[in-house]
Amino acid sequence: MEINFKGLRFVVDHNDYQEFWDNFNNWENKDLNFLLEKAEKDKIFVDIGAWIGPYTLLAAKLGMKVYAFEPDKVAFEVLKKNIQLNEFKHKPKIFNFGLSKKENIAYLYSNTDEFGKSESSIINYKNKQNSKRSEINLKKFFQEIDKIKMNNLPSKIQILKVDIEGGEFNFENEIYNFVNKNNIYCLLSYHYFVFNNNKLLKNYHKVKSLLLKSLLSK
Repeated sequence: MEINFKGLRFVVDHNDYQEFWDNFNNWENKDLNFLLEKAEKDKIFVDIGAWIGPYTLLAAKLGMKVYAFEPDKVAFEVLKKNIQLNEFKHKPKIFNFGLSKKENIAYLYSNTDEFGKSESSIINYKNKQNSKRSEINLKKFFQEIDKIKMNNLPSKIQILKVDIEGGEFNFENEIYNFVNKNNIYCLLSYHYFVFNNNKLLKNYHKVKSLLLKSLLSK
């Protein structure tokens, strides 16, 4: 079915998600309002974990140059359709691979009965028997960021958004180093719940994140 979200057209799969789509315009309002407030035309928005494109399309609607990364093949195809449904000054550039600390081949787990939903992760955190698995490519975060920067001079990256269901912990240091060095905005979603079966590891990542945040604020 097709829905309207923030003045944008989206194709979505309503199966088992009808209540979610009915309330989609109230989804993540705080971060989306931040994007609405801070976005500058012709500046760059990097969307790591684009899913079907809520942030990607909104940033593009605001006149930003968007680079979006989504390794889930099902979500990626819907993302392409949603971009085609709308008109933008700068058409988003999208990539069907994930980003991490180093280049690698990994498995992506659906964490539900199918791919395309927002719970896909390189961590099988739900340990469900019906969770599907797919091989994906991961590329170096800094390498891809450097490509974006070089291809858009003198435009600068203004906002980085990372929402990858636990994958953020694999290159958390690199994210903070980049944000700190370049003085940009960052919307980073933490998913500590992927470590619910390991309290020691969960607490370690919470403490590490607090430390990185404190260093960034200085």
